[in-house]
Amino acid sequence: METPLYHYCSNETFLNIIKNKTIRLSDISKSNDYKETKWLVEYIEDEIIQRYKEDPFFRGQLIYGLDEVDALKLVIKSIKERMLERNEELFYGACFSEEGDILSQWRGYADDGHGISIGFSYESLAKLISKEESINLFDGL
Repeated sequence: METPLYHYCSNETFLNIIKNKTIRLSDISKSNDYKETKWLVEYIEDEIIQRYKEDPFFRGQLIYGLDEVDALKLVIKSIKERMLERNEELFYGACFSEEGDILSQWRGYADDGHGISIGFSYESLAKLISKEESINLFDGL
């Protein structure tokens, strides 16, 4: 059984999706949810630390007085600061929901309840996205 994901949008956006057979990615820094960029940067840090713990890619003391993980965190902090300064150049996304009928989604993304909730197959989206190296599909919760 296929897992549905829903994209809430205005009627005009729906018509453009159908007409062009395209879902456009939007600049996350222009999103109506200011936490999206912050969440993504935090996700990146957590993912790097987790992967390092699973398979350390350097050994020994990198920065005087810091162990490997703390040194890595310091490097990540510097990178995050630069990313946040340039986030409008870096992050684009399209948002989906596992629920097709949520009042807050209708209000925030579907023209205050006058738009559309389009259902997509998660499996089909994942298959399409797997062909593109620079695009990922992941759960934001």
